[in-house]
Amino acid sequence: MAIIGKIQNHYKLIVVIIGIALAAFILGDFLKKNKSTSQYVGEINGEKIRGNVFNSKVDEATEMRKQMTGSANVTSQESFGIRESVWNQMVSELIMQKQYDQLGLDVSKEELDDMVSGKNPHPYIVQNFTDPRTGKFDPKMVKQFVDNLDKVEPAMRQRYQMILKSIKDSRMAEKYQNLIASAYYVPRAFAKKEYLSRNEHVSLSAVALRYETVNDKQVTLTDADYEKYYNENKNRFEQEASRDIDYVVYNVKPSDEDMKAINADVAQLYSEFQQSKDVANFVNTRSDVRYDSSWVKKGTLPGRLDTLAFSSTPGTFIAPFSEKDLYTMAKVVDMQTRPDSIKASHILISFQGAGAAGKRTKEAAKKLADSLQGAVKKNIKAFGELAAKYSDDPSAKTNGGDLKWFQDGSMVPAFNNACIRGSVGDVIVAESPYGYHVINITGKTAPIKKVRLAIVARKIEAGNETFQRIYTDASSFSSENQTMAAFENAVKKKGLNKRTMERVRPNEGQLPGIDNAREVIRWAYNEKSEKGSVSSVFDCNGKYVVACLKQIREKGIAPLEQIKSDIKPLVMRDKKAEILLAKMEKVAGSKNIAQIAQQLASKVDTIQNITFASPNIPFYGREPYVVGTAFGLKKGEISKPIKGEMAVYFIKIDEVSPAPAAKDYNNEKTVVANFFRSRVYREVYQAILDKSTIKDNRILFY
Repeated sequence: MAIIGKIQNHYKLIVVIIGIALAAFILGDFLKKNKSTSQYVGEINGEKIRGNVFNSKVDEATEMRKQMTGSANVTSQESFGIRESVWNQMVSELIMQKQYDQLGLDVSKEELDDMVSGKNPHPYIVQNFTDPRTGKFDPKMVKQFVDNLDKVEPAMRQRYQMILKSIKDSRMAEKYQNLIASAYYVPRAFAKKEYLSRNEHVSLSAVALRYETVNDKQVTLTDADYEKYYNENKNRFEQEASRDIDYVVYNVKPSDEDMKAINADVAQLYSEFQQSKDVANFVNTRSDVRYDSSWVKKGTLPGRLDTLAFSSTPGTFIAPFSEKDLYTMAKVVDMQTRPDSIKASHILISFQGAGAAGKRTKEAAKKLADSLQGAVKKNIKAFGELAAKYSDDPSAKTNGGDLKWFQDGSMVPAFNNACIRGSVGDVIVAESPYGYHVINITGKTAPIKKVRLAIVARKIEAGNETFQRIYTDASSFSSENQTMAAFENAVKKKGLNKRTMERVRPNEGQLPGIDNAREVIRWAYNEKSEKGSVSSVFDCNGKYVVACLKQIREKGIAPLEQIKSDIKPLVMRDKKAEILLAKMEKVAGSKNIAQIAQQLASKVDTIQNITFASPNIPFYGREPYVVGTAFGLKKGEISKPIKGEMAVYFIKIDEVSPAPAAKDYNNEKTVVANFFRSRVYREVYQAILDKSTIKDNRILFY
């Protein structure tokens, strides 16, 4: 009671405090939102990329993907891919536009128009305006589409604008690359050098001591040996940021108790399904998939369902069966023999409330459609002319209303059903959401057996208790093993399947066995995550993951301790080379290659016709330094000991075969120029990218 009294005495102060707290919360949230819109996901050559700008482009690309795939959603993997694509596109545009601007490159409107509707349209146009049924490109379709661009759906118009942008970007890149490639000049001296490197030959005798002849146990490697090799080859150890991650995955699978409950639920569902008077509504309210009224042919249904459906009769219920974590049951709603493809022409007469261009009344539209039907029946050859004159389908002006072949079910139901019911040669009128159609059925494939099914699907999933139990196991594993050593020991003790992924880049989206691993990867790159850290539990699409950060690699020259094990074979090779070179120095100066071989307990290898352009020694492999030395020696001269890639060598030049005299070096000029041009087309963008300053902060946001 005393406490309540104190609260009552100070209620005004409490109200003020609560008010301030609420205001601070709201204001803080407001500022946070405003800050988030001004935060940068990256910086490209000094130009900062705002998060809201990047997200807007990602949203546009996502909507485009949905339209192209016909899907209402995108998977987490697809979403990750879209973000990567948008980022790469933004980088490309910003770094290349600077190059184009400096050179004054552009694509004119006339040039772009020619690539769209000229004699040789761009491949993107051909790809997007090719009839999928015939595989043929129709230039008239392009012209008709462009002429009616203001009438098409906004989504279609947006897609076309993206195609135009891609064409322009492609053309700009082509101009830029051609400009560089065409500017390359091969001096005569360079061409001559190329000719000599391919046509001048030497034959030699060699005495080699392979590195493998020195036993590893004879070699002791010191820190100084590693440091020497590292310092001499630092430029070879440039690396991008990456992480090595060990992790265990706890897959959540239904327990025996879960399966009993699922089986009972499915049995009850099947009983209710059999009693249902409206199977379509039942499917839409009780199934994990929506009702689909399409007619399907044999071979298109998944697995066992295909066999069961086509061996049943209309009205038959297919009892529940399980395949791939899914229980499926079905009812054969109907079965017919129907053509799989139909060919038809149409004249569309729209009216107010139907179609995009409907202006006439419905009564006037029906009257006109009936009139056209009568005219066509009297003179079928006039169909195309009448379609071009009266049809509200813009394509009729170029194709005379000919829809060519289309799949059963690909048109709106009213139109499709009218074509199915009619016979080839019939001229009929059908009403659809777009208006009245005067249809001339011009072809049908041979009828085949098709079924219409009502399918009820139920996912086989673990219950809440199972999820909680496995999460508890994963959480205990994480909390009890917070060091790398403890993590490793616990994995072995518990018999868990540890997975390892090395050199994980910051913007990767997957790990083996985990489709959506972004949170794991973001944790690995968090500045608070140290080498050897063990994570808390991540929920990755129904899988629980505990990770250990095994290695941290930062962008730049890798430190010696990080690559020590990687370079050990090379340090070992150099140490063996020292041993073998010291052995060779004792016999250096001899004028007889055979005596050298005898003193080294080796043999003489005779090697014929080596060229400078192909620095390979038979039975040994690529030895550029040895071959280079050979072309610097005179006939009969014995080299000093040479450290090679596979062995140490003495070589003696037996014969020098000069290159035949040449009148000109035009062929070499062409070869060198073509090689350069091929590199331009492959590597110019990468070269510009490497010289650009790019800061990618996306991992802080996604």
